[in-house]
Amino acid sequence: ALFLTGQVLDNQGPVEGASVTVVNLKDSKPGDQQQPVAKVVTDGSGSFDFAPLPLGDRDRYKVVAAKDGYIEQYVYMGTGGAVTVRTVLVAKKKGGGNS
Repeated sequence: ALFLTGQVLDNQGPVEGASVTVVNLKDSKPGDQQQPVAKVVTDGSGSFDFAPLPLGDRDRYKVVAAKDGYIEQYVYMGTGGAVTVRTVLVAKKKGGGNS
């Protein structure tokens, strides 16, 4: 099994309320709609923790951290046991003159 925990940060520190989604790329082909296998939301310390995920020969996971106002970040997981992910969300640049 893959044990996946981690923390989402920005340049101010921990990001609360970011959604962290896991997609298994095992059978996906380019252009396929990817169905998340698990999703959690970060807590006040920006931390997240998934239930153990299956880890067979061809299981390969993409972890996506996202929150409104930030650019989505992707992390790819190969075959490993316990993985800790630290991902840094970058704020989107605001368009227009008013900030």
